[in-house]
Amino acid sequence: PAPVTKAGEFTMSDLMLEPFVEGDSPRRSLRLQLLLSLNGSVLAVMALFLCWDGRVHWRQLLDQKRVSMREEAKTLLPGVFRLRKDLDATQDYIDDVCSQMLEKSSPGHHIAVQSGEEVFQAKAHHRASPAIFTAMKNSVLNKDSLARVNGKTIVVGTANYEDVTVFVSEYLSNIRRIVRAQVIRRIASIISVGLGLVIVLNFVLHKIIAIPLYAMVEAVRRFAAGQRSSRMPDSNTKELGVLTDEFNHMAGMIETAEKQHRQRLEKARTIQQNLLPDTSSLNNIKLACLFNPAAEVAGDYYDIITLNDHSLLFCIADVIGHDVPAAMSAAMLKALLKEAAAQDYSLSKLIYRVHLAFSEVTLESDFATMLLAHWSPQNHRLCYVSAGHETAYLVRAKGRIEQLNPTGPILGFKDLSRWSQQDLAVEQGDRLILLTDGIIETFSPEGEVFGRKRVIEIIEKSRPEPIGVFSQRLIESVVAFRGSEIQFDDITMLAVEL
Repeated sequence: PAPVTKAGEFTMSDLMLEPFVEGDSPRRSLRLQLLLSLNGSVLAVMALFLCWDGRVHWRQLLDQKRVSMREEAKTLLPGVFRLRKDLDATQDYIDDVCSQMLEKSSPGHHIAVQSGEEVFQAKAHHRASPAIFTAMKNSVLNKDSLARVNGKTIVVGTANYEDVTVFVSEYLSNIRRIVRAQVIRRIASIISVGLGLVIVLNFVLHKIIAIPLYAMVEAVRRFAAGQRSSRMPDSNTKELGVLTDEFNHMAGMIETAEKQHRQRLEKARTIQQNLLPDTSSLNNIKLACLFNPAAEVAGDYYDIITLNDHSLLFCIADVIGHDVPAAMSAAMLKALLKEAAAQDYSLSKLIYRVHLAFSEVTLESDFATMLLAHWSPQNHRLCYVSAGHETAYLVRAKGRIEQLNPTGPILGFKDLSRWSQQDLAVEQGDRLILLTDGIIETFSPEGEVFGRKRVIEIIEKSRPEPIGVFSQRLIESVVAFRGSEIQFDDITMLAVEL
């Protein structure tokens, strides 16, 4: 039946529920994040250390070079002082000393002397110029004894006695080269140590974290797939152990709860099966039945009641909804019909009595469809009422198929309570086929509905065969049509050859 509700209410079918789609953002592994965090921290610390150490080493080498230049100037001062009156000898002396200094070990080495008003510069390396002498002289004013000349930095050492001053300078490139080489060596060492650390950490994290996590995830997947006995393996780490214990405790509780739930559903299914009519005593009619719940219990049911005058009352009903609540309502309908059928009522009054009692004992949102058919073999009459139920079929022995459409609203509406009764003459061999909409509304994997047309085709094809063949052919056709799709609704059918 259609999902009808009271005014101002709606059903779940009215809600457009979007399927959950997992986000596309990539997830980095915990092991990778730990490795990046640890190595990033180590690299940051080492980078700070390298900067500090390079600066300290630079200062040390600069101090050493400043002292070296000063000592060299002090060494030259006595000789220059003795030769100061002989200008040529003074020039030859500083040229000879400067030429002995190799460019590789003493880059930019230069000597200058000021003796009174006379200025001498070494010519060995062709660096003599007023600019370099001025820079060397001005370095005395700087605390670090550094000066700039021709775009390069020089470190200067000085020594003086009376009116004689000796200046000795070198470029800082050698110092920079030494510091740079030292930093490169240390970086290479750190990279080597870092790679070793990464390998060790990766192995440790894989063994301590990754392997246990993979095992835990696999246990969760098995549990989610229905293996309720699946448990996480024990973990040696405290944090993962807490997670393992909590999951295993939860899994045990769920397994126990589901086991108890299955036991209750199995008991409910057994009770519902016992509510179906015993047809072994109905020897004067041929019938076939289908009762295929979508879950353990169904909201459908059918019944065959023998009345006081030995006539038969056929019933088929469908409670809106599924599972246990619908099954409980179906059981109440059966009991209410059984009680009302004990009275001598017409079908219209009988279904009205059932409707009143059903409305009183159920919730406002509970509804049901029902079709009652009364067959009197003595006068070959068939009467029926249909409370919004799926179309039934009267298959004439001579070939015609008549549709038995609803004659009133569904059960449960307190303000709607009028059902008309239809009377039909029947002949020997006529067949009455009652079914629920679970057959009609079965969907194929392509989304196509089974429909009434296919039911009629199966009825026509099965007309000359025993009624049990029709029942078997109908369920086989429905199952084949559904294919891989799940069964969404209960399937119930009652076929009687009158």
